[in-house]
Amino acid sequence: MKQLFLICAVLVGQFVLAAKPLTKEESAKKIETAIRKE
Repeated sequence: MKQLFLICAVLVGQFVLAAKPLTKEESAKKIETAIRKE
């Protein structure tokens, strides 16, 4: 289940990055906060 969640997170992350280009720091922070919320 964790692998499936990670794959979904990566796909969503790539889609968001494609829609709204962010710096690596901003995207890293968003991923970090998303992981902490889980």
